[in-house]
Amino acid sequence: MLDIVNAVITNESPLVKLLGDFDSSFVGYVYVMQFDQAHVLTNDEFKRKVNGIPHNSFLVAAGFHPEKYNDSNHIDREVVLLRVLEPVPLPQDSDFVRTRIEHHQRRTVEEKYPVGVNDGHDPITANELQAGGLGCSVLGTFFIDDDGHLRLGSDIENFMSLSRMRAFKPRGDALATIVNHVNPEIRLKATEEAQKAGFHQIPSPIHIGTVRYTSTARLHRGKGEAKVDVMVQPTDFLARRTAVFGMTRTGKSNTVKTTVSAVALAAMSDGIPVGQLIFDINGEYANANHQDDGSSIADVFPRQTVRYRAMETQGFEDLRTNFYTEVDQALNLIQALFKQDTSPFTGQDLDTFMTSTLEEPDTDERSEHYR
Repeated sequence: MLDIVNAVITNESPLVKLLGDFDSSFVGYVYVMQFDQAHVLTNDEFKRKVNGIPHNSFLVAAGFHPEKYNDSNHIDREVVLLRVLEPVPLPQDSDFVRTRIEHHQRRTVEEKYPVGVNDGHDPITANELQAGGLGCSVLGTFFIDDDGHLRLGSDIENFMSLSRMRAFKPRGDALATIVNHVNPEIRLKATEEAQKAGFHQIPSPIHIGTVRYTSTARLHRGKGEAKVDVMVQPTDFLARRTAVFGMTRTGKSNTVKTTVSAVALAAMSDGIPVGQLIFDINGEYANANHQDDGSSIADVFPRQTVRYRAMETQGFEDLRTNFYTEVDQALNLIQALFKQDTSPFTGQDLDTFMTSTLEEPDTDERSEHYR
């Protein structure tokens, strides 16, 4: 009966679900834990089973038995989120290196190329030599609050010197839960802000891509690995400035188009006027881009899009300052250019002109306003 209760609680526990298939996602033992970093003892066999551990990838660490969560100590009922940073030395690394070098020096002609999984080592020696340490940063802690909700704290509250924690590599649904997690109070605030903005309900999240840890994506995004979607909330872009950075040909343009379209469609569905100002230095959003899908934002939303350009172009408004109709802006521009470059012309009249302003004084200041 106790086994049945444990099985039910294990299957329903959000913390256990963060470990994924814990038998196949196990990658090692936490042997150093601090408030900001952790060291994980792993080996090559663990890495093979999870298709490698990329740089900057996520690991999760737990100090409870995943099959006996109901019997775990209260202090252990949490999952620490880690990010892989670099290899860290083990105390016996110098002995390992010496053994590897001696083994290579004794190789015969027949052993010139790799042979077998152990590459000529006996199983016991190979098992010892494949051990290694991973240095990880601590990103936060998943735990269950008093209302039974899964929450993510931005730090860790406690750690044990004699750590019982095991490390796992989250994949599939477990990884999706991590990258798309939103704490309950943040979700409630987003709903309230959406309603204040005029939305009948909070818009559905939009898909902006899939998880990718490294440029080399042969293993962690291979044929047998599930592509984990990354979702964002359209209302997160309202009343905020957003910048998109990334390497060439990694999808920056499509990301911008997707987010702009999602915000526009969400606003149109609820009849909310939402304006979006896009700084398009290279003209890849205002014009069709043959490198992507061949469409532009203006093509998709022709009635809602107004394009500006600093030269006369059909279909574009003029972005240049009209000195006849925008005198105050023209004067500010002349003054800025005059200060930028050293001018050979001087004089009291010129100095007075360059320090003058055409901004209308406050109407409450009658003398200045009339003058």
